Amino acid sequence: MIAVTEEAASATTVALLATRSQKMADDIANGPVKDLVQQLVENQLRQMELKMQQLALLEHTVCAEKEQLAKEKYELYVDRLAFSREKMNGRLA
Repeated sequence: MIAVTEEAASATTVALLATRSQKMADDIANGPVKDLVQQLVENQLRQMELKMQQLALLEHTVCAEKEQLAKEKYELYVDRLAFSREKMNGRLA
C-alpha cells in the first residue's frame, strides 16, 4: 500500500511538473519571444518594401536614361545624314 501511495505521489509530482513546464513553454511562446519574432518579420518586410521602392526608382531612372540615349542616337543619325548630304552636294557642285 505504501508503494502504491509513493507511486501515486510520484505520478502526481511528475504530472504537476509537466503541467508547469507546459505552462512555462506556452508563456515563452506567447511572450516576448513571439513579440520579438513578430517585430523581426515586420522589420524584414519594411526592408523589402524599401528595397522594392529603390528598385522602382532605379528602373524609372534607367528607362529615362534609355529614352535620352535613344533621342541622342537619333540626333546623331540625323546629323550624320545631314553631313553626308552636304558632303555629297559639295562633291556634285
